[in-house]
This record gives sequence, C-alpha cells and structure tokens, in this order.
Amino acid sequence: MNQISIRPIKQADEEQILALYWETFKEAFKNHLPPDSFKDPKVKKDLFQDLKEKLKTHACFMAYDNSCPCLGFIVLSPVPGDKTSMELDKLYISPQAQGKGLGKFFLNFIKEYAQKKGISQLIIWTLEKGPGRPFYEHFGAIATGKKGTWVGNSSIVELILKINTITS
Repeated sequence: MNQISIRPIKQADEEQILALYWETFKEAFKNHLPPDSFKDPKVKKDLFQDLKEKLKTHACFMAYDNSCPCLGFIVLSPVPGDKTSMELDKLYISPQAQGKGLGKFFLNFIKEYAQKKGISQLIIWTLEKGPGRPFYEHFGAIATGKKGTWVGNSSIVELILKINTITS
C-alpha cells in the first residue's frame, strides 16, 4: 500500500462504502450465519438502511491511497448518557487491504480522535468467535460482556470490548 490518508465520508462516497460493507460483511459473517442469510434481500436492506443513517449522523471516516479510493471505513458512535466513551460501531477493510496494517492505522487514528474529543474509553462490539477479538485484544481491549443479537432470522453472539484511549 502507498501512503494512507483518512478523511470524513461524504455523501458522494455512499455507493462505494455500501459495496465495500456488503462485500466484507459477507466474508466476516460467513462462518456465523447460514448461507441463505446473504441471499435474503431484507438482510441487505436492513444493514444498508442502518449504515446509511449512521453515515448521516455519526463520525464516519474512510481510508484511501493513490491506488484505491476506499481501502476501508470506520463509524464512531456516541454512547448515550456517557460523554467519556464512544463506540466503534463499524470497522471494515477491503479484502485487498487486509493484513497490511490498516486496522492498526485506524485504531491509532481513533485513539487520537478520541483524545481530541475528551473521550477516554472506546467500546467495541465484535463477534465472540470472530477474527476481530484477538486483533482488538492485541491492542489492549478487554472483554467486559456479551449479548445476543439478530441478523435476519439468525442469532449471533457479540462481545463487548473496551479500550482505554488515554495512553501514558
């Protein structure tokens, strides 16, 4: 990868963000959802509707370089009633950019962004048995709970992880 930059997502980016989201979502959840889930138009519609709303109302950033207009994106959400925390709602990286340090790049960006906003804690939701857990734990995240949630007609278990964004 070339020199990576991050910028806020614009409305004009929506189509490529949604395409990347669907592509990486299917890969991330392929071992957690029945194959029919990805053929169900309601699943895709609900996921897209949720993301489109967040693109309008949350802090959303995309990474790019001179060879690719969208290497990945993040969505950061406020935590109602807690001004010292924010939630990493989404972190998706294109298949061609995975394994090349972009996740670490995003986490460093998030920590800097959080510190500028006075946020001391990052809350992350990740699949209990997915590849995200060891990645986040490598960067100091600690599991603090879990919950079941639904994607279409399928139940999955997500972990709540927390990272202190203030480093000494």
